[in-house]
Amino acid sequence: MASRLPTEVVAHILSFLGLSDRKEAALVCHAWYEATLHPQLQRNIIVNFSYEKTDEILQSFQHRRLTHLALSHFDNSSVTKNAILRTCELRSDDLRSLSLKDSNITELTLVELLSRCPQLTSIDLSGCNSLFMPGTLFSNQEHINKLREAMKNVTELNLSSLRYLSDSCFNRLAGLFPSMEKLILASSQITFNGHAYYSSNASAFDNSAVFTFQCLEHYLQNNVSHIKALNLSRTSISNLHLGQLSCIKDLHLEELILVGCRDVGNEGISQLCRHQLHLKHLDISGCFDLSNAALANITTYLTSLVTLRANKCRQLTDSSIAMLKNLRHLETIDLSECYEVTSTGIQRGLCEGNLMSQMTHLNLSCCSKLDNTVVVSLTQCLPFLQHLDLGSCFLLQDVSVHMISSTLHGLRSLRLAWCKALTDLGLLGLKAEGICPIHDPITSVMEGECSCSHRSHTPIIFRKPTEKLREKREASLRKMVTDLEQTVIPENLSVLVGLRCLDLSSCQQLTDLGLCGSIKFRELRVLKLNCVHGLTGEGLMDIATNNPGLEELQLQQCSRITDASIDAVTSRCPRLTYLDVSNCDRLTDTSLIHMGDNCKRLRHLDISFCCGLSPQAADMLENRLKGLTSFLRRNIGISNLGVQNIKI
Repeated sequence: MASRLPTEVVAHILSFLGLSDRKEAALVCHAWYEATLHPQLQRNIIVNFSYEKTDEILQSFQHRRLTHLALSHFDNSSVTKNAILRTCELRSDDLRSLSLKDSNITELTLVELLSRCPQLTSIDLSGCNSLFMPGTLFSNQEHINKLREAMKNVTELNLSSLRYLSDSCFNRLAGLFPSMEKLILASSQITFNGHAYYSSNASAFDNSAVFTFQCLEHYLQNNVSHIKALNLSRTSISNLHLGQLSCIKDLHLEELILVGCRDVGNEGISQLCRHQLHLKHLDISGCFDLSNAALANITTYLTSLVTLRANKCRQLTDSSIAMLKNLRHLETIDLSECYEVTSTGIQRGLCEGNLMSQMTHLNLSCCSKLDNTVVVSLTQCLPFLQHLDLGSCFLLQDVSVHMISSTLHGLRSLRLAWCKALTDLGLLGLKAEGICPIHDPITSVMEGECSCSHRSHTPIIFRKPTEKLREKREASLRKMVTDLEQTVIPENLSVLVGLRCLDLSSCQQLTDLGLCGSIKFRELRVLKLNCVHGLTGEGLMDIATNNPGLEELQLQQCSRITDASIDAVTSRCPRLTYLDVSNCDRLTDTSLIHMGDNCKRLRHLDISFCCGLSPQAADMLENRLKGLTSFLRRNIGISNLGVQNIKI
């Protein structure tokens, strides 16, 4: 019955599924396979051409109506060139985006390729230094005439990471795109002291050796009607030059990216805010000289902002953060690594008056002064959050997890890595009164006093961990959970049924009891449990059973997992493409056999520093898994090698 539905209807239904689910749906019948090839469902297709596999790759996507195509490892061979040109000509009506990042493509091939794709709207030439090195790109008028009509729809051009871009080359290239709205020049070589090359009254900028700021400014002045977005990340732009760009008459930018521009300070941002009032997306991450004055100007003038990223702006304090309440249209905000920000500033800026209820993305990672009070306020005032990052907020306790579980039911991504005070009780939604959550609650129950108080009678400061002590602690925890479940209604983390990504790395108080009892998500795709030493092989088996949709699993330094648990993970999570088991010393070559038998879709594998694995078994696994694109195996079997050296 499903096979009789029109292709458009099936494609619309499949659009509500994730990529992995669409891949599975494509195997149902031929009609559904055709529906998965609809242009709306074809995103970020990456094709790696090589001498040996060109025909095989072409056959794999010749029926796809490609929308976005990225060509990597372009080798300029005649076979590859002809195959690409033939494919792009067949798919020219559907192709909208073409990436040639870091390719060694020649000018003639580029001209032929672009001329066959008249519907392109985005072109990525970042890192194509060999193309720009001669300095004669598009100097042939015949090539320009051939491309002028084909490139009329291009609105985005990426010229990042180019060392040999010059004024004359930029002018010829930009002239091909009369409708360009977004220009990306991140990490490109731009000369801001262009006065050494041009006089103050120069009207033409055609230097063939360097790309100057004067040339860029001149281009923007002549194209103010359609330029809306500019990316100058990791360049040497200063306050003076940022002010000059901002003051260009009739220029109304909607997006400006200045990541890592260390010469930009408060003066430049002040000029920007006073003249570019239409900005909706601003990224000033890594601009270390910015302080409260810069953020005060942003919140005063740029009231239409939808996205603000200010991570690593470490001079920001509560006085300016409190003014974020003026940006009532904010949907995404990133304040990670702003170490001086406290709970008071966040509450005043994001929670007062419930003005930020539309926010969906919030990143407060490494804001180490935040505590439970701000999480309680945020969960009540931002009910539509989809992505929340509270990693390395060391003061957060179980009550924060309780509020997240009971309130933010729309969460898709949650990161709580390095929140060391979190315990199993937080994940299970149980509340235990009278326990100091900053320290180990199990130790407190066992010894009668919390070790942080002067009333503690134990002289032991550091205790050597033993298996017997661990079993005693876990038994005490189980008894506590059993008693609490009889008196309180749990607010379990598993109620976040839409969760796709969960990071609990380095939450060292978590054990099997909390992990297995709360990590139960049918749609979970990414799970990170690095350095969670309380996770055992049996616990990992339960997690694999309860989360069959896992695609990425990180278990770095989980020293208690075993070969049997790896067998369970690889067999019960058939979609696994990313697996990190580095520093897991109990694993043996048997685990590699299980991976080879079960992980047919594995693309990334890290087994570094696993002393129980042998290089020979790793070689055999690499030969079996042809789809592996990244295989990290540093210092495996190191203990065995050490023993052999001693014998010699």
